[in-house]
Amino acid sequence: MRPAKLSLLLLGFRAKVAALNLQSSLSARGINEGINRRFLIQTPAATVATLILSLQTKSVIAAETSAYAIRSNNIGVLWETIRKRAIPATPKCFGKIVNSEILGNYRNLAETTGIICVSERHDDFEHHIVQLRVIQSLRKAFEERINKSSERSSKTSERLAIGMECFQRKDQKYLDKFISSSSRESLRKLKGDTNWDNTWGYDMLHYAPILLFAQQHNIRIVGLHPSDHLVEEVKEKGLLALSRSIIDGVNTSDAGHFKRFRESTMMENTFRCKEATETHINRMYEVQCFREEYMAESIARHQREYKKGNGWIITLAGERHILHRDGIPLRALRRSKVKSGIQNRGVFTIVPRTVNFPIIAKEAPGITSTDYVWFVERDPSIKFDEESVNLAPRYLYNLGPRKSLSE
Repeated sequence: MRPAKLSLLLLGFRAKVAALNLQSSLSARGINEGINRRFLIQTPAATVATLILSLQTKSVIAAETSAYAIRSNNIGVLWETIRKRAIPATPKCFGKIVNSEILGNYRNLAETTGIICVSERHDDFEHHIVQLRVIQSLRKAFEERINKSSERSSKTSERLAIGMECFQRKDQKYLDKFISSSSRESLRKLKGDTNWDNTWGYDMLHYAPILLFAQQHNIRIVGLHPSDHLVEEVKEKGLLALSRSIIDGVNTSDAGHFKRFRESTMMENTFRCKEATETHINRMYEVQCFREEYMAESIARHQREYKKGNGWIITLAGERHILHRDGIPLRALRRSKVKSGIQNRGVFTIVPRTVNFPIIAKEAPGITSTDYVWFVERDPSIKFDEESVNLAPRYLYNLGPRKSLSE
């Protein structure tokens, strides 16, 4: 099979057309199966914009402002690692993937369960918009199937949840209260109740579209992360200091997982003493495994205990916890207890990457790393520093340069 050059024209910021050139071994037949190129080019910006929520809480986010509409045009490109195929990440194209590859041919969602993990760089707004689009697409697929099936009395909110690393499990009561609230000030209250600035610290406006969409549609948010107290205890005393009632079965024996952790830790830190280096890395690895195992147990616990049990959960966490699947994804799958008669669809991973087009397909992560890579281009009007912690774009929220939810 001769290599084919695939060029996709994408709608971009400020009506700019971005070109993506992918070098891959795709046949012309494979390209046609992926997307009708003419359909993509003729898709109006308004169609793509409808994928972004219309927010009710106007005091926090400006609903459908011109700036927000322009911002939502960046649909990106989805790279399917198993097929080595690139398709536009339009609602229609991704919806087909959700229905055929993720949910499968099950009309009755009550008969299925599964986990979808979408990674993030915590301070990259583009990644959080990708996460939002995944949530919206899954919710739409759920609604369509419920309407066509015999379970019409069922609700999407009973079958779907969002697990978030940025919230701690101990704060679940505040998350549940937020979802049930209709107050315009509920997002600010959630920030205060969970002590956000001290427990997480990143700009909450990065997560606001996801939180408000979940609230609007009554989708439960599940706090995944252990408390700061527990993390510090492992950091100071090691895993053996923890009671089994807190967490049991923390896997620290994955050689590939440890190798990648060690390499990244060595790059991020400077050590003078070799013995001290190994001691520090081993302890920090225990902390990393504890955090991932605890978050995996939070996912499994929700699926076991909440309402009708099982169901689907979309997990949002840092890329290091999701890429290669041996962080949260496989740990959560191992801990999942599926009820009799329920089909476990397994775990699916999506990794957003902010890039400048064109890119080369062979440089994208492969099937051993993730199931899908969602490439998206950064808005050139937004300043982003790779070496710094970045705020969310202020013009989307009608806020001044450094104002936050607490001001």
